[in-house]
Amino acid sequence: VLYAVGNTLVCDKLDEAKTLSWSGERYKVVTVDGILLTKSGTMTGGVSGGMEARSNKWDDSRIESLKKKKSKLEAEMSELGSPRELQRKELAVSEKITGLEKKLHYSNVEQNNLKEKLHKLASEKRNIEKEIDHLEPGKEEVIYTCVQLLFKSGSKCHLCTSH
Repeated sequence: VLYAVGNTLVCDKLDEAKTLSWSGERYKVVTVDGILLTKSGTMTGGVSGGMEARSNKWDDSRIESLKKKKSKLEAEMSELGSPRELQRKELAVSEKITGLEKKLHYSNVEQNNLKEKLHKLASEKRNIEKEIDHLEPGKEEVIYTCVQLLFKSGSKCHLCTSH
């Protein structure tokens, strides 16, 4: 039995068709040669000039082309996998995207925090440099005073020896 079309079964051979049509539960059966066996037991048809002419409508090249197309589509379906497998893959990819989006968000927050910290440190560095520049002239004056006191007292100046 090749196919069930509506309430009719299609068979390759007449023997199969007879068995299905006339034994036990009866079926309407047709063979690929065009012989029709009804539930009532009648047998009609067969290959005739008219049927053969109509069957040639489907030439071999067209049939071969359709078979190749069918094979190609079956291969594509096989590559895609079952719908359940596709859903599983889609869910896994979706979860991965969500995870990467969260990671990107946290990285952006961390980057902003580091930029702010860098800005504060740069500002603090500028303030320290200004303070050093401000204290630098006073340092010379302290050293000069220390040297003068050293000569006057004859003892060591702790500020002078520590630098």
